[in-house]
Amino acid sequence: MIPSDAVVAGSARFVGALAPALAERMGQAPRVADSPHAAATLCQGGVGLLVYEHSGREWLPLCAELRRAGGPGVVIVVALPPEQAADVSDISASASAVVAWHGETRPVLEAALRVLRAHEAAAAAARRPVPVAPRPAATPPPLARAVPTPVPGPARPPPLVASPPVAPPARPEAEDPFANIFDEDPGAPSPAAEPLVAALAAEAVTGRAVAWPTSVLDGVDATAVLEAALSGRWPGPPLRKVTEELVGGLSDAETGALRGVDLPWDPAPLRQAAALRWKVAAALATLPPPGTPVDQEAVKSILAGIDQALAALKAVSGAAGPEAQRATENVRHALVKEAIDLTEALQLVLPAEAVKEITSSYKVPTPAPARTVGRTTFAPAESRAAERSQPWALVVVFALLLAAAGAYHGYRYVNRPRPAVSPVTGAPAGATASVSAGGKTVVLPAGQAADPVEIENFKNLERAKGNEVYEVMPGTFEVRPAGAPPPPGAPAARPAPAGGTP
Repeated sequence: MIPSDAVVAGSARFVGALAPALAERMGQAPRVADSPHAAATLCQGGVGLLVYEHSGREWLPLCAELRRAGGPGVVIVVALPPEQAADVSDISASASAVVAWHGETRPVLEAALRVLRAHEAAAAAARRPVPVAPRPAATPPPLARAVPTPVPGPARPPPLVASPPVAPPARPEAEDPFANIFDEDPGAPSPAAEPLVAALAAEAVTGRAVAWPTSVLDGVDATAVLEAALSGRWPGPPLRKVTEELVGGLSDAETGALRGVDLPWDPAPLRQAAALRWKVAAALATLPPPGTPVDQEAVKSILAGIDQALAALKAVSGAAGPEAQRATENVRHALVKEAIDLTEALQLVLPAEAVKEITSSYKVPTPAPARTVGRTTFAPAESRAAERSQPWALVVVFALLLAAAGAYHGYRYVNRPRPAVSPVTGAPAGATASVSAGGKTVVLPAGQAADPVEIENFKNLERAKGNEVYEVMPGTFEVRPAGAPPPPGAPAARPAPAGGTP
């Protein structure tokens, strides 16, 4: 069923899981690649099946380019992780099948077999001859017989005429086959759908509209929504797009806490923070027009929850090591931004007095004791100064947090790990290789004299694979597909020796 010319491409985890399963069905190991460029190079001569993991935007052009080069004959199966779900519409136009990738090989193999069976059935139907009905044999004309004269009788009623058949209703347009690839049970209600239905039912019974944001968030377990989304079950509109964007922006620590991964610190504050971020995003996505009733207690509850989450994250950061501090500080910055975005959105719906009452009442500071002199009662000057400086202090703290986040990410970018070179099969001892624009470059260690026999064996091995080896400078070789132009300054490759691969 699976063709012998198959290619598996993607991360080491994906290739390590898919390659043995395909080898078991093919009888031989498929060719593997770890980058889009390497996968395109392996498919230049034409393949029957390509299975690859779409692990980032750099893989996006691969499917369309291979479809243009190989036509409809090549079967392309794309394994799509949930965090890359936003690219499904761009991939589905060219892929034969798109499958959600959660680390299990069975759905990917089943999709590949399903598409291959469909291709084989279409090819068999095209090869099957069309049956031709045999022509009837000529029959002699019947002998003439005497026809009796008809006797008139009673008139017969006219024959019944059957009513014309009613045309069946037009079938709806075909839906996108990849729209629900991350839905384990498309017919099951999403975690966010039931509260919306309940709110509409309550409005129909009581005659009173449920105020925002209760109409969206009442009864919704935000943590359950995010856990379901990470496992492939997305909520329905209007909260699916919000959930997809938030899941795509979650940090590794938040994702691990929601998935139940064992962390070296308490994951509960991270789960609480992710749930609050989802609530704010859902509320902002359904922001009503100005003048609409607002459930102020619900907004105060969200802001108070953010304060509690910030305190819990600070406690975790102080008790754990540096890695926990970096992870929790990023989440704290995101929570502060969510609180500011929600406060700014309230100003578009409510008067300034109502916004001030909401933002100042959910966290009431403890007043300082008053001093009495005669009949005059006043608060200490320090308390009045603190009240005046509180908003500016929040702005300064937020600016410092943004500066610290920028410095941290800049340091991580400057000191990011560089891709390491890898050894090459069949190359001279100690040689390493790296992928270049035209193929791959093989470099011998500095100061090491290469054995001419090893170099000649390496060239013959690459010619057997359909490649040519050019020595661009002493100790540096460039491997390109046969027929491709040689690199500038390199001598023309000699023809491959006849008589098979040495």
